[in-house]
Amino acid sequence: MKHLLITTIVAVLLVGCREAQHSTALQTLPVEQGRDVKLASDAESPVPPPSPSVEAPPVAPPPEVSQPDESPVKLESPDISIQDAIKEGDIQSVMQHLAAGTDVNAKDDRGETAMFSAVIGGYKEIIKMLVNKGADVNVKNNAGFTPLHEGSYTGQKEIVELLITCGADVNTMKIDGMTPLDMASFGNHNEIAALLRNHGGKTGAELKAEGR
Repeated sequence: MKHLLITTIVAVLLVGCREAQHSTALQTLPVEQGRDVKLASDAESPVPPPSPSVEAPPVAPPPEVSQPDESPVKLESPDISIQDAIKEGDIQSVMQHLAAGTDVNAKDDRGETAMFSAVIGGYKEIIKMLVNKGADVNVKNNAGFTPLHEGSYTGQKEIVELLITCGADVNTMKIDGMTPLDMASFGNHNEIAALLRNHGGKTGAELKAEGR
């Protein structure tokens, strides 16, 4: 009986020893080097396929814009004549005449143009505007007067200087043979007479003596 008990104890001890060794062996098993151990949570998520590209709808060309009519607009002349507008100092009406294309060399019943009116009135700026529009500075009226005759006789030195600068003939003669120098001397405008002399002006008698 005693022998059977000892045998049973030894058998139990041997079984327990074997289980312990087996557990230790499992814990000491080496992990193979180089082998990646992946967990289920580390698994790569599948990448969804790229969505197909959507083509942009074609852009319609902008509508054509009609070009404005560039035909020149003809301006109307004022009711007052350009000569009368100058005599009255109505610069606005003068400018309207020039913008409308009024003939600056048109003559009145005395044979005078707008240039005569501007010289008599002493309007230098209007003289310049008329010259720029093609006004003739050597035009003669029915008596043979030129604008330079008028300016010399009325003693307007600045006007005489401007007319000479614009190409006025200093030796033009009236019907009776008088030159601008004669007219300046007749009106006792000595400065203007000297100015005309400086630009080659002569008297009618001097020109007649030269056979001119």
